[in-house]
Amino acid sequence: MDSPDDLESAVRDVGLPAVLKPRKGAASAETHLIRTVAEAERALRSAGGRFTLEELLRGDPDAAGPAWGDFVSVESVVVDGEVAASYVTGKLPLAPPFRETGQFAPSTLPAPVRDRVAACAEAAVLALGVRWGAVHTEVKLTPEGPRIVEVNGRLGGYVGDVHLRAGGPDLLRDAIAAALGLPVATRAPAYGRVAFRHYLAAPPYRALLERLDGIDELLQVPGVTHVDLRAAPGRVLDWRKGTQECLAVVYGTAPDHRALARTIRRIAATARPRYVSAERELSEEIRS
Repeated sequence: MDSPDDLESAVRDVGLPAVLKPRKGAASAETHLIRTVAEAERALRSAGGRFTLEELLRGDPDAAGPAWGDFVSVESVVVDGEVAASYVTGKLPLAPPFRETGQFAPSTLPAPVRDRVAACAEAAVLALGVRWGAVHTEVKLTPEGPRIVEVNGRLGGYVGDVHLRAGGPDLLRDAIAAALGLPVATRAPAYGRVAFRHYLAAPPYRALLERLDGIDELLQVPGVTHVDLRAAPGRVLDWRKGTQECLAVVYGTAPDHRALARTIRRIAATARPRYVSAERELSEEIRS
C-alpha cells in the first residue's frame, strides 16, 4: 500500500485479522496486528511510509513444542541454483504483537517436520531463482503444515552465532564460500549442545524504564555466558521499534532443550524491570 487510500482494497483481498508491516524494515519494527480497518488506519497515520497487508497465519503450538515459538527460520546455502545445505533454527515465543524474543540451535522439530520445513524453504528459494549465496527464510508452523512468511537474500541476524556455538556449521564461512564459487560443506551437523540468544523484550506499550534490577544476577544463571545490556533507567522504550528495542540480550548454552527451557524461566524470574507509562510521565512533567 502506497497510502491509506489503498487500505480498503487490501483488506478486501487479504481479510481480517491481518498483519500490517513496512515494505522495507527489519526486526519487526512497526509490525502490527490488525483486527479492524480503524486499527489499520491509526497505524498507517502513526507510522507513515509504504506498507503491506498480509494474511495472519495461525500457528500450531504442538509443532515445535509448547515452550517454543510456532515458527522457525531456515538458512539455505545456494550453489549454482541448487540448495547445497539447509539448517533450521528454533525460536522462542513471540512478544506481542510480533517481536522475536530469541533463537536457538538446534531446533526442537522432529526430523519429519524439519524435513518438510526445509523442503518448503527450498521450494521458495528455487521459485525466486536464487543462484548463489545465503538465504534466510522465515517459516510459520501451521496446523496445515509449514507456510512461508518471508524470504531474505542474506543470513539471518545472529543466526550464524547460535549454530556455531552449538557445535554446528559455520554459516558465515559457507555463505562466503558459495559467493566465491568454492566448495560448501553438505554433511549433517553434529550439534554438541544447544546455544541460544534471548532478547528481554520491552512491554507492548511506550514505557519509561524506572528500574532494572537483577542484571548482574543473570550471570549466575546456569548456562548464561554473557549479557549485552541495551537499556538503562530513564530510557523510554517503544515496542513499535521492534525486536531490537529491548532491555538486554542474554547469551548462553544448555546441554539440551529441557535445560534450555529451565534457563529461560530462570532468566525471566531474575531480570526485574519496573516501568511507568511514558504518556503518564509526560503529562506529569507538563503539570509541574
